[in-house]
Amino acid sequence: MALRTAEQLRAARAIVRLTQEQVAEGAGISEPSVKRLEAMTGRLKIRLATLEQLQDFYEGQGLTFIDENGGGPGVRVGEKPGVRLKPKTKTKK
Repeated sequence: MALRTAEQLRAARAIVRLTQEQVAEGAGISEPSVKRLEAMTGRLKIRLATLEQLQDFYEGQGLTFIDENGGGPGVRVGEKPGVRLKPKTKTKK
């Protein structure tokens, strides 16, 4: 996993310009979890499954997480970054 820090998490959301609610919905986790994780500093204290969901979601948005390689962990913008959320389906009553 290249997503390791709260700083990477905050940077990723800023790059794709999504709300915490949109990230939670897209990654399939709760909004309070997104808020709690983004409020941390340094290494994320998180279940591996949740971390994988977040990383998969952001990679689907065109981002790549960079491992710590002497310069610290980071986020790289792909060729076509942008919001790729599934549209909500409306249910008829």
